[in-house]
Formats: sequence, C-alpha cells, structure tokens
Amino acid sequence: MMGEFTKYLQLFYIFPFRVGVCVPSTCSREDLYNISNMVTKRFFPANVTVPRCEIKEELVIENYQIPMFCVIAILTTLVICGTATDILLNHSGQISKSEPVVRGYSTKCILSFSVLSNWKVLMDLESGSDTLCILHGIRFFSMCWIIFGHTYYHLNFNVLKYLQITIELTAQFAFNSITNASLLVDNFFFISGLLFIYIAVDISNKTGKIPNPFYFVVHRIW
Repeated sequence: MMGEFTKYLQLFYIFPFRVGVCVPSTCSREDLYNISNMVTKRFFPANVTVPRCEIKEELVIENYQIPMFCVIAILTTLVICGTATDILLNHSGQISKSEPVVRGYSTKCILSFSVLSNWKVLMDLESGSDTLCILHGIRFFSMCWIIFGHTYYHLNFNVLKYLQITIELTAQFAFNSITNASLLVDNFFFISGLLFIYIAVDISNKTGKIPNPFYFVVHRIW
C-alpha cells in the first residue's frame, strides 16, 4: 500500500492534502504535530501542519459576543412584535377595506418589522412604467454569479494557491466563470451610476432644475 502511495508523492508538492483524524481528548495540538512529523519522517518526506485541534470543552461566551447577541435578540423581538401586530390589525377581518386606516408613527415603526408585509413587498412583481426592468435581471444574474464564485472558493480555497495550477485552470473556458466572478461587482457600480443619471434627468425634466449630486450621494449611503 505504501508503494502505491509513494508513486503519487510528488503531487503533494502541488496539491495540499488535508486529513482529519480523531484522537483522544487528552491530545493537544503539539502532540498531534509531533506524531505527524514522526510518521512522515519515517515513511516519506512531507511538510505537515496542524492548523487547529478541536477539543471537547464547555461553551464560553466572550465579552465581544454579548453585544451581538443583544442586537439579535432585539431584532428578533421586533420581528415577532411587528408580525403579531400586522396579523391583529390587517388579517383579523374586522377592518373595513373601503375606509382608509390612519395609524400612528409608533404603529408604523412596529409594522415595518412585520415578516408578512416585507414578504409581500419583496415578492411584488409589479413595477411602474418608468422602471428600468432590465436592471432587475442584471442584478439577479450578477448576484447568482457572485454567490456561485464565492461558494466555489469557500469549498476549494486552495485551488488558486499555486500559480501553475491557476494558469492551467484558467485555460479552460468553463473555469473562467469562476475566476471572473469577482468582476461582477462592477455591474452594481454601473447600475448605481445609471440610476443616478436616470433619476437626475427625470427630476430635471419635471422641475427644470439640476438636482444636487450631494443629496443623491447622502441618500444612497443612508
């Protein structure tokens, strides 16, 4: 078995080989590193690293994690309260749809966290006559492409570690969809600039004034 294994030993200098082993909980990271070096020096030369060693220990919440848990708890509470309020006010069947309902500012703030209302807005396919629908398609395919590229790099983070492998992979036409996934971010800069010009021209035609670019920048960031 070792003879067959040593036939492909040269590949370990090109492709990193990852192995996960289960050891007793008394073993530490240093012990595992020493054992691995002892085995490799005896049978075949190789550079062994132990990136991490997970041991069974009690869950400890760090101080920097407490604010994040508090924020998540507050947002979860607001979502539950907003959804419950939306169900009681809009889906109880006691409110007449013919009469407009006037709600206070606090009620509107709570309803803004409703899952039902936000889901309806998110899934609404209707758009106005002045909407550039083609931008929705560009945004959708760009997001799918970026997610595809990031998912591939996350699962195969060593694929572009060496220049020789990168040159060989980029020679394949299909793999260019992976290497060029990062360039899809430029599409969103294009969409932002196009919408800026489109809205500015529309406002200029309606009011006869050139809008303030600083207002658009602040509105975009805010």
